[in-house]
Amino acid sequence: MRRKQDYYEHRTLARLYDWQHRELVEDISFFVELAKQHGSPVLEVGCGTGRVIIPLAREGIRVVGVDLSSHMLAIARRKIDDEAAEVRERIELQQGDMRDFSLGREFPCVFVPQAAVFHLDGQEAVRGSFRNFHEHTKPGGVILVDVVSPDRMKNQEVGREVMVGERIAPETGLRNRELNEKLYIDRKRQVVCCKHSFIVGEGDRERRIEVQQKYRWLEEQEAVALFREVGCREVTVFGDYDRSPFGESSPRLILLARKDEGNV
Repeated sequence: MRRKQDYYEHRTLARLYDWQHRELVEDISFFVELAKQHGSPVLEVGCGTGRVIIPLAREGIRVVGVDLSSHMLAIARRKIDDEAAEVRERIELQQGDMRDFSLGREFPCVFVPQAAVFHLDGQEAVRGSFRNFHEHTKPGGVILVDVVSPDRMKNQEVGREVMVGERIAPETGLRNRELNEKLYIDRKRQVVCCKHSFIVGEGDRERRIEVQQKYRWLEEQEAVALFREVGCREVTVFGDYDRSPFGESSPRLILLARKDEGNV
């Protein structure tokens, strides 16, 4: 059975997202170092199912997580409930859209990991989100946006379905798989359209769930200009989690922007 759904509206897809990202840990030490350098509480925008906020809390960092999906936040809450009391006490979750959530407070460090801003449709949505990140940052504080490099986004193969993940689901003991196919790449609009297919074991049969997503990548100069427009004149750009300089062959585009002192 095939059904087209949206990540943010489907409970099963939220669970599969959690499975898909559970073993992604390459950026955790980077965010722990960032938070310890600038002080807590920190704000994670696009916290999903808690992949980053829980390790941060285990390191003694107080963290607020915001996400659009109620289903992903429900998974995060269940995972947090399994943590020790001192870890649970350091975490606060809020549901909200990165373009216009309002917490009524500022943080020394705001970060947006794993290309969460790629879900925004168009530059105006990105501009509004950057402005909102800025409004939630203390003067002199930092905003970090982590995305896939534009070169990697625009040069992907189109029209071939590939396996990107396979594992046994702990809840059922059955095999789950994820396949991705890039449907088209629009270089002018900076958009990649991708079909995600999840093959889910259910008893003696399999169910296929499909979701089609558009991802709008960021160019380096565009992102730097948007940060400066909202009030961050100091912007440093890295190409990976080792803080190496950004270049055409870099796997990531990581922007670290400092809110101007006295800027409110």
